[in-house]
Amino acid sequence: MQHPHIVRSFDDELGALRSKVGILGERSAEQLADAIKALVGKNLDLARHAVLEDDAIDMLDTQIEKEAVSLIARRQPMAIDLREIVGAFRIAAELERIGDLAKNIAKRAVALGPKPLPEPLVERLDALATLAARQLERVLEAYARLDPGAALEIRDGDVKIDELHTDFFADALQLIERDGSQAAQATHLLFCAKNLERIGDHATNIAESIHLIATGLDPAEKRRKRDESSTLMPRVHST
Repeated sequence: MQHPHIVRSFDDELGALRSKVGILGERSAEQLADAIKALVGKNLDLARHAVLEDDAIDMLDTQIEKEAVSLIARRQPMAIDLREIVGAFRIAAELERIGDLAKNIAKRAVALGPKPLPEPLVERLDALATLAARQLERVLEAYARLDPGAALEIRDGDVKIDELHTDFFADALQLIERDGSQAAQATHLLFCAKNLERIGDHATNIAESIHLIATGLDPAEKRRKRDESSTLMPRVHST
């Protein structure tokens, strides 16, 4: 039987690890919000700030990885605690990738410069970004509570992001067909939209990790995917 002091000390370390993952989540969410505001609002200073923020996120992810490995090596935790430590490590990695994708959006905001963007695409992109950001916010809340039910709801909600991404892709292709002068802008926005779709996927991966931590089981049903952008083709115009 472990001494109560040792158990309490381990619980404190586990809580500190969980807290750092929460902070990483908050930083990633803020970076994403800044990147989207910079892109839609043509705020180049904010875009550059969002790019630089990625270094701090990478450092925090590295700290979490080291602490998780150290905790496993020193404490040799039982199954349920081991799940939480490994889950924290995996969730941190997903959040770091979200930060990378947010940085990419911010870099494209800088590349696009101050020139106004095609309004219909901006509206669709903003709707996609709002949903992706909400998914990230919800999954961070679910992680704080280790709520497997909420995690499954978030996982199921990813199909809406897929659908919005497919719609955006179709609209961008049509714009390029109509007006080749906007092809460069539309292409940058296509990559931004894909980054947002991938952020939704990472939020879904986090939700699955939460479910595993809380229940010891992977979700019973395979996740649904509705991103059909890879099947879309430009219309062929007759001559």
